[in-house]
Amino acid sequence: MTYRLFVEPAAKADIAAAKEWYEAQRPGLELEFRDELDSVFRRIESNPLEIAMACRDVRQVAVKRFPYVISFVFRDNRVLVIAVLHGRREDTNWKSRIV
Repeated sequence: MTYRLFVEPAAKADIAAAKEWYEAQRPGLELEFRDELDSVFRRIESNPLEIAMACRDVRQVAVKRFPYVISFVFRDNRVLVIAVLHGRREDTNWKSRIV
């Protein structure tokens, strides 16, 4: 079964900032980042419950090739992406986004 995935506005802003940074580093790198995100999103949609919980009901999965972590919750057969943040920073900003 495939579940519907929704990206919350704050997570969309995270993605936009990361894409902008990667594009400034090397033209086309932003597209590679987006491809990796899409790959992880498809994995989450296909089986969100296979991803380990990080805190309360928030699950987290790393993005291959890039130091980012996707944080999401699974509710009412929907996947809500609440954050896409750099994994090497001590940023607990995603905790305030739990819906």
